[in-house]
Amino acid sequence: HFTDLEGNLFKWSGGPMAESDAVILTYWDTAYVLGDVRNTSKVFYFVQDWEPFFYPMGVQYLRAEQTYRMGFSCITAGPWLTRQLRQSCGADADYFDLAVDHEIYYPRPVDRPDHPRVCFYARPSTPRRLVPIGVEALRRVCQCRSDVEIVFYGASDVELAEQPIPFPYTNRGILTEDKLSELFSSSDVGLVLSPTNCSRVPLEMMACKCAVVDLNRETVQGVLEHEVNALLADPTPKAIAEAILRLLDDEPLRLRLVETAYRQIQERSWDKSARRVEAILYEKLSGSRQILAERRSVPLPGLPATADLPSGQRERLEAIHAERKRPGAQWRARIKGWVKRLLRVDQGSLLNRKPIQTIGELTGKGRIGQSFVAQHDHLCRIDVLVGAYDRRNTRDVIFHLRASPTSTSDLATVQVNASLLADNDYASFVFEPQPDSRGKSYYFCVESPESAPGDAITLWVYCDVNLPDTKLYRGNHSISGQLIFGLYCVDDRWGEVGERPLQYDLAHVPTPWRQLSKAYRLLVTQGVSGLAREIHSYLRWKGSA
Repeated sequence: HFTDLEGNLFKWSGGPMAESDAVILTYWDTAYVLGDVRNTSKVFYFVQDWEPFFYPMGVQYLRAEQTYRMGFSCITAGPWLTRQLRQSCGADADYFDLAVDHEIYYPRPVDRPDHPRVCFYARPSTPRRLVPIGVEALRRVCQCRSDVEIVFYGASDVELAEQPIPFPYTNRGILTEDKLSELFSSSDVGLVLSPTNCSRVPLEMMACKCAVVDLNRETVQGVLEHEVNALLADPTPKAIAEAILRLLDDEPLRLRLVETAYRQIQERSWDKSARRVEAILYEKLSGSRQILAERRSVPLPGLPATADLPSGQRERLEAIHAERKRPGAQWRARIKGWVKRLLRVDQGSLLNRKPIQTIGELTGKGRIGQSFVAQHDHLCRIDVLVGAYDRRNTRDVIFHLRASPTSTSDLATVQVNASLLADNDYASFVFEPQPDSRGKSYYFCVESPESAPGDAITLWVYCDVNLPDTKLYRGNHSISGQLIFGLYCVDDRWGEVGERPLQYDLAHVPTPWRQLSKAYRLLVTQGVSGLAREIHSYLRWKGSA
């Protein structure tokens, strides 16, 4: 069940563990198995719910709760768990936001019924889904509104047969993600009961423009807000039924909540949440270095070059590079590059509502530069948005800071191994602070002379931005556009300060490549019939637009 990863995966079945930078626990009872690991820098604990709640008060409850007091650095799904761990157990905890896959959950062009529809996440096998309370609430709804259609999902007919349901309903059973998205898109109200940590389901409903009813408990704080993006009810059938009926009867309220929720949910993505987890890992693993740097008010050391990496890591990178340098691999990389340009793979993206694209692989004698004017004294760091083509590149990337594009001497030089640069993220080039830099013109350029096709990074540029005092250069020639970068300086009071373009406003417009990629995913996951259904829905939507 593992996804594709660039690293190696090993199935551990007891005995000594390999030396590591970090161990990440993912379930409470593994804390007792791996809690005494010593050959790692730090042990992290991935907490997705308050797991003691899964048991009656007893041995299992107390053993699960005790794991939160064992000194691990916790990473939690959502803010409530972080607050709970800090306040109840004194644990070191940070969180990432629950999010949505916007390629799956969006308002689908489906036929909506001419009567109200309420969908309910009904899974009796999981007690925390509170199916008896939900069923009684829906019975009250049906008593008041005989025209309401009730749709269950999340369990088989056999499971539901054990639960008395005194009103007509349809059970959709276990649904694929695409079928879930279609159900949410066709429903007026979605009922989800989250007595423990907030479920992902309300966010997925919000992304499909389905109004949400959930419980008025602190577990949903930071995700759902009463009468802002959802209606929250006390955990009684009467209160839940009243919330559902209010949404069905008050269309202006329902539409307002739906539009607010939809707008808010666009800012959440699993990519952003993954980056947050990555940032927590980096911060905790280098915590002492971070504190020392802040006390000294100097920039953190940058990422290492190849020569500074451990010998084993250098050997692995050399082996990867040698494989990619073989003639056959080089030809495949070049052909792939031609196809990408033909299909406009690197186009069709917007950042801050401005079109952006990549400049192609940065190889050999290629050099991309940017002139700019510093706004503050003590310029000490420049972040540049790079792309890694979703692979682990191996050669060093060299950054040069110069007084002008015609200068041949460096004010600063930074060398970073490309394997440490994340895809579609900022690379930080840190150097000695430049005194009296305020108002001065500078130029920086990036090159990677040892890189080859199939083993190189790229840089992102704004396509049609041409600002005064800033010019983009390819080699020695000025070209249209601007690199996406941010400047940082050292302030005597605040330490390192600066700003770079926000990435949350990254959006995509349809291109042949994106459409082909989506079609391929549908074909692999749902077969020809699934692809045909999506094409049919798309054509109907286009025809009605």
